[in-house]
Amino acid sequence: MVDLAYIEFAEEDPTPRLLALDNVVMIRTFSKAFGLAGLRVGYAIAPPAVAPWLRTVGGPYPVSTVSLSLAGRALGNAAWRETFLEQIHVERSRLTELLGALGAETFESQANFVTARFTDAEGVRERLADRGIRVRGFSNHPELSAFLRISLPGDTHAFARLTAALQDILKEGTR
Repeated sequence: MVDLAYIEFAEEDPTPRLLALDNVVMIRTFSKAFGLAGLRVGYAIAPPAVAPWLRTVGGPYPVSTVSLSLAGRALGNAAWRETFLEQIHVERSRLTELLGALGAETFESQANFVTARFTDAEGVRERLADRGIRVRGFSNHPELSAFLRISLPGDTHAFARLTAALQDILKEGTR
């Protein structure tokens, strides 16, 4: 099973290569790139010999009619989705560059977020929160406490607000 939840944000889609394998099931979701997390809609791509088994182990009514209808409408809005995904790609590149220039260590991402290591991750998280910007910290996990997961908004104004806040905070010495 290959989880492709973030594949729309990736530079390369392995789906064509995976389709050639007779024992791989790919799962995808409408939660990330389509922004429909609350609907709980996803789907599987499976070889013909495996697909019938998926229905056997699934529930009789796995997704509501309303959720399916909204997911179908989201699929039909390709122009918006492409614009949004391009914005995420630009933001991911710019945020990675900015964080590196400000002294944070970043890690390659193919998703709609950037993970970075900071000397004082919790301090950065708190100071961003004071400005109304939420990022995911891992202070409850000692091995991850130096990291923040910074989601990309896909919106020019929100991204400018995020980068300005990071510049202010990190230039003040909280790294």
